[in-house]
Amino acid sequence: MLRSNIIDAASSVEDLIAKLGGTGRGLREKTNSISHLLEPSYVKKINMIATVRNKAAHERVPPTNIQDFEHAISEVKDYLTELYYKKIASKTYSQSNTLFDIIDAAISVEDLIAKLGGTGRGLREKTNSISHLLEPSYVEKINMIATVRNKAAHERVPPTNIQDFEHAIS
Repeated sequence: MLRSNIIDAASSVEDLIAKLGGTGRGLREKTNSISHLLEPSYVKKINMIATVRNKAAHERVPPTNIQDFEHAISEVKDYLTELYYKKIASKTYSQSNTLFDIIDAAISVEDLIAKLGGTGRGLREKTNSISHLLEPSYVEKINMIATVRNKAAHERVPPTNIQDFEHAIS
């Protein structure tokens, strides 16, 4: 294996670690920053990869444990890729639950407004039809709830002002 191949292979591992949230200057620092997420045996393999990479980059003599390096690269990349896909799947699941929670909460508010006599097509119209019964601050909060609900329903991403939404709902 050529020096450039060794460095490229180690860089691909470093890129995966960065995608998992690893921070720092090099492969070891990035690995240490997320070591709590990794199985210890893989941390050990990644440190070996860093050692071989550093020898290839800084010494004239090629590292002697190339077969171990190639095997470790393959195993570590498979492991980190699997962790990355699990992270994405978990985030997507979490976002979809957040979206459903937002929509459900807004529907509950809309039902309450309807019980108070609000009429119209959506939450805003129903609220505006009985705004004379509500304090202006409540009308403002309900309009914000409608905005967040619409963003959640139509853009399929959790809104950035989720804390304001949760405060308005409570």
